[in-house]
Amino acid sequence: MLEAASGRECVEIVEREVPDAVLLDITMDDLDGWQTAALLRTLQSPDTLPIVFVSANLFDQRPDRIAGLQCRGFIGKPVLESELLDALERALQLEWVRSNTPLVAVHGVAAMAVAGTANLPDALREELLRLASQGQCIRVARTIARGGA
Repeated sequence: MLEAASGRECVEIVEREVPDAVLLDITMDDLDGWQTAALLRTLQSPDTLPIVFVSANLFDQRPDRIAGLQCRGFIGKPVLESELLDALERALQLEWVRSNTPLVAVHGVAAMAVAGTANLPDALREELLRLASQGQCIRVARTIARGGA
């Protein structure tokens, strides 16, 4: 997970490394969220960079502008966990898997205790844990699909 203090910093981060999604506040220093989203759209398509707006002002929810910038939604502040998870599920086309399997700490990262992970090569396991700790779920899936190559 990366954090930007301003719209320009957000754009700079996305130019360096495209995250799985952007949660974008509408009220920010220098560029507002609408301006930042417009700049992000010049860099990345909606398919490669889902954007979800976040704002404490519910009057900022402008479906016409959200659609015009091809963004994936709006979450009001204070952010409720359920609303955030629902927005991420829609934006990233996720299906949350709920399990009673206990979490175990592996190198400081919470990971599911799943039988068979011991068979992964050390380098692949470390890369997957690094990506998961950064919230890079799409990159985790791509790495698995490539077979770690």
